[in-house]
Amino acid sequence: MPQRMEDKWFIYYEEPYLFLHRSWTGQPVYRVKLKHSTEGVEVEEALWSKELAETTNSDAQYQSQLIDFLLSNLLLGENKPFPRLPGLDNAKQQLLQHAISGTGYRLSNEKSGKE
Repeated sequence: MPQRMEDKWFIYYEEPYLFLHRSWTGQPVYRVKLKHSTEGVEVEEALWSKELAETTNSDAQYQSQLIDFLLSNLLLGENKPFPRLPGLDNAKQQLLQHAISGTGYRLSNEKSGKE
């Protein structure tokens, strides 16, 4: 549940789906189907809004990195860097990051995708 203005996501679970909505507008952005496994939980399917893909001009690989970032940081308390979208300069990367997750996360290394 969003607690302050800076919280950009409202996330909830209705088995077997995890839903990620924008906190201010309520717009659904991601629906992630989870499957229980011996290791814990696995992502079985992930869908995202067509509008988001068009806005970011991104593909399935980038969207999977973005979902991983959001789930890892917002739900699991990890500290993964924000994934870079290929082809954007640093200033545009920072704007994209702020629009999606706020400014509290570092950007991944452009070439390797790592910190």
